[in-house]
Amino acid sequence: MSLVIRRPSWNRIALGCSAGFLAVAVLSSVGPALVALVGAAETGGVDLANRIAETQRLWSGESPYEHGGVGGDAVYPPASYVMLRPLTWCSAALAKWLWAGSSLCLLVALGWAAVKVSNTRTPEAMLLVALVPSSIAGVAYGIQNGQMHIHVVAALAASAWLLLRSKPTGTTDLLGGGLLLLALVKPTVSGPFLLLLLARRDRLRVFACVVVGYVLVTVLGVVLSEAGPGLISQWLFRAHGGARYGSGGSYGNLHAWSAMAGFSALDALATIAFLAVFLGFTLTRTAGNAVDGLAWSGLALSSLVARLAVYHQDYDDALLIGVQLGLFAHLAKSRSRFAIGALILLVLSQLPGRELLHLGGELPSVLEVVRVSIWVACAGLCLRTLRAADVVKTR
Repeated sequence: MSLVIRRPSWNRIALGCSAGFLAVAVLSSVGPALVALVGAAETGGVDLANRIAETQRLWSGESPYEHGGVGGDAVYPPASYVMLRPLTWCSAALAKWLWAGSSLCLLVALGWAAVKVSNTRTPEAMLLVALVPSSIAGVAYGIQNGQMHIHVVAALAASAWLLLRSKPTGTTDLLGGGLLLLALVKPTVSGPFLLLLLARRDRLRVFACVVVGYVLVTVLGVVLSEAGPGLISQWLFRAHGGARYGSGGSYGNLHAWSAMAGFSALDALATIAFLAVFLGFTLTRTAGNAVDGLAWSGLALSSLVARLAVYHQDYDDALLIGVQLGLFAHLAKSRSRFAIGALILLVLSQLPGRELLHLGGELPSVLEVVRVSIWVACAGLCLRTLRAADVVKTR
């Protein structure tokens, strides 16, 4: 019996080399970020420390919006501090370890979701796809600071799969609605996804339940504080000032561009108009009724809307994980060269670190222009996918 040795195809060799390159990129960024989060007493997890301090103040009956220093950057709505209560049940050091462990586990889960959505089969392709969500440079930066970006995006991805499927059940509605409510801990990231539920009549009940749940959590936050109803006005004042200040160091959003053009006073109006256009789209397109895979296109589109509508630091580039999932779902059904090219460019453009963005400049950097152009191309692909589904549905 002769031994036959099969040589790997050039395609598998290319996939293996690409996976190795991406693995090095992920390990060299996420690894040090995790170490910095749990090891750096002063600088590691500064945002996590602020959120814990702000949450403790609210649950102590104070207003988190009246303090400077640690916890003095409170811009999150009162409901967020109610939902973050479990972070105050342990020491700050333990909270860092739990945050690092949960962030790592969720990145693995998102990688697994990407593999399942893309329907890849070979080991090289599976490894490459699994590494894509973790390769975004902003992901590592957010982990180092103790941001909740990974937690919110993971909750959104899970709720999209549960709520926008073609045959929802009471159980999926309950789980998906609960996850979406938790994702609203950072509404600037998750808010636009909530609007997607308005595109389906059978999702209106879930939409109403999530909204009512959020209102009740907000009321609990108001009750906890001695400021009473005035807590809402304090938050609005602080949030407006924080957005105006933070837009100067952000990129790729309407607030940053308004600040560059000298029209910061119009940033709120621009955001409202942009979200109104998105809402109009959701009310006129009901493609999510047709196929489970279209849930990912909806997630991708809402993620791009969230990324562009309000000011975001580069750690919120984690929203692009939703875009990646949408592109993977599209490629699982159609090997579109345009989609393949968009995905490759999206991954490569997000590898460079924040130092190349030249944040706070008077004009957008070259990297920012490249990234936003790719985002717009991805949005166009999502729109085309949803419109094509509408045509199929109406036949």
